[in-house]
Amino acid sequence: MGFNCINVLLGGDEKSEEVSPTLINSINKSTPRSVHIRILCRGWVRESFHTGKLKVEFIAYDGGVKTPAGHQSSANDKLLYLKNLHDWDRCLILGWDQLVVGPIEDLYDIEFSSKEVITAVPYKSGKFRDLWKWKGKSKELESLFSEDILNSSGFEGGSHIVDLTTYRELGLADIFEETLKKLGGEDHLALIGVFADKFKSVDYKWNMMSEKMHTKKAGILHFNGGNKPWKTNNCKPVWEYFKCEWGDLTQNQHISQ
Repeated sequence: MGFNCINVLLGGDEKSEEVSPTLINSINKSTPRSVHIRILCRGWVRESFHTGKLKVEFIAYDGGVKTPAGHQSSANDKLLYLKNLHDWDRCLILGWDQLVVGPIEDLYDIEFSSKEVITAVPYKSGKFRDLWKWKGKSKELESLFSEDILNSSGFEGGSHIVDLTTYRELGLADIFEETLKKLGGEDHLALIGVFADKFKSVDYKWNMMSEKMHTKKAGILHFNGGNKPWKTNNCKPVWEYFKCEWGDLTQNQHISQ
C-alpha cells in the first residue's frame, strides 16, 4: 500500500503559532511525497499557501469540548474535527510539540485490520483503570467502559495515523465527543477508552517521549512536559536543523483560495 500524499491534521492555540513552521518543515523533509497539512487555529490564523509539494491550510477554530484548567484542547479538537475531512481517507495527527525525524511514509502506509482505526504506541505496563494520573475518575470509567477496556494497558497520545473511512462509518467522532463530556474534558482518558479495542500497536519510535529520546532511533519526537527544545537544550541540534519561520516555508508560494 502506498499513498501519493501525506495528509496531516495539526492544531493549537497562540503558543503553537511560532513553533508550527518548524514542525511542518520536519514533516515535509521527511518524505519525497506531497504533503497536505490542515491546522486548527485557536486565537490565530494565517493565509493558506501552496509551495512545491507542500500545501498548508489554516482553519480558524473555536469548537470542541472544554478541557480542565491547564490542559491543551488541541488533541480533542483534532479528533472531533476528523469527521469533517470527507476528502481524506487517511491522515496523520500530531501535537505541535513534536518533530518528524524519520521517513513518515513507513508509518503512514501501515495496514489496518478490519477492527483497527488508529495507530498508537502502547504503554509497557499497568492498566487503564489504575494509571496514577487518572485517580479520582474510577466511577466515571467503570460506568463508561467494559472490564476488558478497563484492564487494557492503554497507549500514548500525540501521534496517530487514522483510517478516516472507518472512523466516519463508526461515528467515532460523536462517540468520542460524548465520552469526553462525561469525563469532564479529559481527552487522553476519552482517547484510550474509545480506542482501546480499536488501535494498532506501533513501535515506540513513532512517539518517542522526551525522557526516552534516542534521536538516531526515532521516527517522531514528542517533547512532552517542560523539555521543549525552543526553551531548553533538549535535542537542540535536531531542533535547529529543522528550525524555520513561516516566511521560509512560503517562499515561491501559491496562495490557496
